[in-house]
Amino acid sequence: MTTENSGAIRRALISVSDKTGILPFAQALADLGIEILSTGGTYKLLKAERIPAIEISKHTGFPEIMDGRVKTINPLIEGGILGLRNKHDQEAQKHNIKWIDLVICNLYPFSDVITKEDCDLSLALENVDIGGPTMVRSAAKNCGWVCVGTNHKDYKVITDELKKSGKISFGTRKTLSTTAFGHTAAYDTIIHNYLKQESFSQNFSLTFTKHSDMRY
Repeated sequence: MTTENSGAIRRALISVSDKTGILPFAQALADLGIEILSTGGTYKLLKAERIPAIEISKHTGFPEIMDGRVKTINPLIEGGILGLRNKHDQEAQKHNIKWIDLVICNLYPFSDVITKEDCDLSLALENVDIGGPTMVRSAAKNCGWVCVGTNHKDYKVITDELKKSGKISFGTRKTLSTTAFGHTAAYDTIIHNYLKQESFSQNFSLTFTKHSDMRY
C-alpha cells in the first residue's frame, strides 16, 4: 500500500442519517475549496443552507431510483472511492471516474426504528442500509488514499488536520478506517440479532458502545 504523498482531500462525499454537526463541517470543507457530493436529505439540507454541493445523481448522470434504494451503488461512486491512485488513474480517466478522497457517512437508524411499537419486519428491513455500508467499507479498505468519517466526533479531527497541513495523515486515516469497520460490524450485528430474536439462544452476537472509562 502506497501512503506517501496521499491524504490530500479534493472531493468529499457526504451522506448521513444523523446530521449532528454536519452543517459547520460541510461549510468548513467548502471554505477549504473541497468539492462536496451529496445525496437525498443531506443534499437538500446543504442546499437550504447555501453550502455548495453537487447532488449525487448529477455527478453520476443517473437518477436515484426505487424510492432511493439505488443511488450510490454506481461505478462512478465506488470506482471513485476504491481506485488506487498510483495504479488505476488511467483506467479512471478512461471511464470518467473522479476520485473521491473523503467519505462521510453514517447509516440508516435501524436500532432506533426497531424500538418503535409499530415496527414490523417490513419496516425494519426498509431501514437496512445497503449503499451506506458499501461506501463506508470501500473508503475504509482504501485508507491508503481515502479518509472515512462515520461519527460527528470525527469531524473536528478531519478539519483540524486539513487546516493545519492541507491533508489527512495516514495514521489518522487508518484510525478512522478501524472505527468505520467497527461501525458497520456493530450495525450488522444489530440486524442479525433482530432477525434471529426468536431463536437467539442458538446464534447470538453481541455489540457494545463504550459509555465511559473505568476508574481502575
